[in-house]
Amino acid sequence: MGTVHALLTGINAYPADRCTPLTGCLNDVEAAEELLVRRTGGRLELTKLLNGDATVNAVASGIRHRLGRARAGDTALFWFSGHGTEQPATERAHLDIEATGRFQALVCVDGLLVDKRLGVLLDEVAARGVHTVAVLDCCYAGGATRGRHLTARCASPDAAWFAAAARDARIPERPAKHVLLAATRLDQPSYEGRFKGRAHGLFSHALLGALRAAGPTATYREVHAAARSRLLVSCTYQRPTLAPAEPGGIADQPFLGGAGAPAFPARTCCGRTGGTAGRSTAGAATACQRGRAASSG
Repeated sequence: MGTVHALLTGINAYPADRCTPLTGCLNDVEAAEELLVRRTGGRLELTKLLNGDATVNAVASGIRHRLGRARAGDTALFWFSGHGTEQPATERAHLDIEATGRFQALVCVDGLLVDKRLGVLLDEVAARGVHTVAVLDCCYAGGATRGRHLTARCASPDAAWFAAAARDARIPERPAKHVLLAATRLDQPSYEGRFKGRAHGLFSHALLGALRAAGPTATYREVHAAARSRLLVSCTYQRPTLAPAEPGGIADQPFLGGAGAPAFPARTCCGRTGGTAGRSTAGAATACQRGRAASSG
């Protein structure tokens, strides 16, 4: 079985004048790392981009050059926990492929990584025969909402960020070659809450719980169904997405190619985190909305 190359990205500390800071994203990354170490053992090559290190260029470069080290038979995993956003598509070519008539994008610490550019980057890795996976725990909601235990949040970066991102939008030439596990549908909010005193994305918490309970041959479809069931216990209006979901396709292959070896030390390359620990602050139980962007549309 080949090597698992993972790029885990989490951003809590967004610029206060641009986006609302988050609390659970570094915890998501920490928990994902722990699970990957247990499931993959010595076959893990891990890179983390946290907070200020998670710039647009760093994330794109990490996919191209860190995940790009993977070879045929290996697995590449991109995980993003943070804000997402959307903006109306204006060019005719973009409108023809955007189901909602809007761009979705990941909100990096200094700008936007548009979903179409992200998809192209991931497919470049997959084109070399690499089993390629994206987990996106973020969303975009059309407006702010409040519930009894939920505090809404969505990122609305300024026009300069959107203008720069639109220039980067590339139209995919063919269907996606990677599998996507996303926290929500295109038009839904995503939330984070507290679990035993630690903040996590509801989707990350549900997905990691489903993976801990799953065997090494569990497929993406099975893991997605289990995570969706777990998430609906906490939030009935956040629906995770699996794509592509056609029967007999990549969704019916084992998660991470069936990686499940005994634990051995993993090699890690981590960007500077500015001394920010991946632990949530103490306080009353809350849950917060994350913007979402899907790499498939």
